[in-house]
Amino acid sequence: MSEKKKLPQTEEIARYIEEMEIRKKVIGGWEEEDVLEHIRIISGKYEEVIRSLQAKIEEQAEEEEERKKEYGKKSTELIDSMAQIREYREHMLGKAKEEAEEILKAVREQEKEREERIRELKVMYEKERQEYQKKAGLLKEQGRIFSENARKILEEIEALHDGME
Repeated sequence: MSEKKKLPQTEEIARYIEEMEIRKKVIGGWEEEDVLEHIRIISGKYEEVIRSLQAKIEEQAEEEEERKKEYGKKSTELIDSMAQIREYREHMLGKAKEEAEEILKAVREQEKEREERIRELKVMYEKERQEYQKKAGLLKEQGRIFSENARKILEEIEALHDGME
């Protein structure tokens, strides 16, 4: 077993007890008053040790109380900070949501405009295609008539040419 560490005051008391000299009565035993005096001195020294320990305990209790107050204050500050962070985060999320909704609305609006433009272009294309088909049909008819007229002219030229021979 290891020896417990002694306080300096208790070492002093132990030394005092070892070194004390009590007078003996001439006939049997020790001088009662001398023994009582030594007991009072030892008691006084132990009371000093007890007061010293009580003072240290009180000091430690005060320090502990201060630490508790400090931790309580820091805890409150931490809770307040967390609440502020939560509020800021909610504000930022709300703001981001609003911005996202605005962007989505703008994209949908652009998409709607593009779809409308595509419809307009399709209508224009269809009109142009139909106009082209009409013109192509007319040109085809005119080409057929021209070809017939040109054939007739060539036949007449040929007939005239045959008649001249």
